[in-house]
Amino acid sequence: MSLAFVLQELVPRVSGVSISNAGTLPTREITRDGVLGEVIDEREVESFLASTFGGEVRAFSRAPEARVIVTNRSGVAGLERWYVERLVGYGAPVELLSTREGEVDSYPSRVVTTVTHLSDADYYAGMLDMGRQQIARFTSGVADADIEIVLGADLPIPPGFVPVQAATSD
Repeated sequence: MSLAFVLQELVPRVSGVSISNAGTLPTREITRDGVLGEVIDEREVESFLASTFGGEVRAFSRAPEARVIVTNRSGVAGLERWYVERLVGYGAPVELLSTREGEVDSYPSRVVTTVTHLSDADYYAGMLDMGRQQIARFTSGVADADIEIVLGADLPIPPGFVPVQAATSD
């Protein structure tokens, strides 16, 4: 398909477009990992769009009141703490989050839970774009958790993340 053909078909259709409302999405400045940036609050954006273009604000779910352990099996030191910081930033209660490290896991990153907390696990699986795995019960090391987020070796290093250096002896 040639560019001339695309333009020939597209230009007549675009000529009838009119813009009656425009705006800039609300943002907030934050400092993360020593870098100043901007983030959006989904609730503020929904409210802005509803007031600008008409409509209703959707109800957003809140982080579940479930104990979550983030297990770093990625082989990247400190990644579990980076994920916990992001979860707290998205509204997860810090007092319900904990971390641990484990051996490198070649399986995909996932959210693991028991049948009791399946819907709670969906919240984190959706947010992190991870699969969900149901188990019968947690074993030692995770027995106090309702949900385990396993960071596997498949995770890319997030932009701006600086791996923690292992302590060396002189």
